[in-house]
Amino acid sequence: MSRPVPPTLVDILRHIAREEPLTGTVRAFPGMTREDMGRLLEAAAEHLTALSLEPPPPPPPPGVRRHRRPPR
Repeated sequence: MSRPVPPTLVDILRHIAREEPLTGTVRAFPGMTREDMGRLLEAAAEHLTALSLEPPPPPPPPGVRRHRRPPR
């Protein structure tokens, strides 16, 4: 029996943009409408899709260490 494939972050963002009322989110950001929030979520999903198509950065030359991001 095969396991179902889990949804991607892009799938989840697009679902929320289409299906969720976002009432509390709209209330938290005066001046934004439900439609504005939906477009924002769709844009975020599109951005993530574009990022996933970019090739990864090349590895550093031998002997060179990559800098790590500081913890938040």
